[in-house]
Amino acid sequence: MKKFAVIAACALLAACGAKKEEAAAVPSDAASASETGAPVAAHTPAPGNYDFTDAAGTSGMTSLIKDGSYVDRDAGGKVTAKGKWAMTDGKICFTPEAGDVQCYSLSAPVADGSFTATDAKGAVTQVKPHK
Repeated sequence: MKKFAVIAACALLAACGAKKEEAAAVPSDAASASETGAPVAAHTPAPGNYDFTDAAGTSGMTSLIKDGSYVDRDAGGKVTAKGKWAMTDGKICFTPEAGDVQCYSLSAPVADGSFTATDAKGAVTQVKPHK
């Protein structure tokens, strides 16, 4: 469940409240990452709320907060995880209060702001801005 919450947080960050220019922004470390051959994020999500559905069909909401913290909630609104988030080496990474750091590659958002978050094992989570 923590993995799903982390994925949701990533997704929410990318879609919520981002202007088109901000959604296309690349983190400041991206130039050095691309020079070394490391992956660069398709976009950098903006703080806000994001709905997610993981590969297993579990859904919930992630809130990315400007101060670098996040909160994951299940479909019923119960908090399932919280901690810190940051863009690292072109990926969004979540460090929960309890558990290991998890990083996700993000796809570029489509017209409705939705995108995908893919974990290190290849599991894909669908993410969209919360309305």
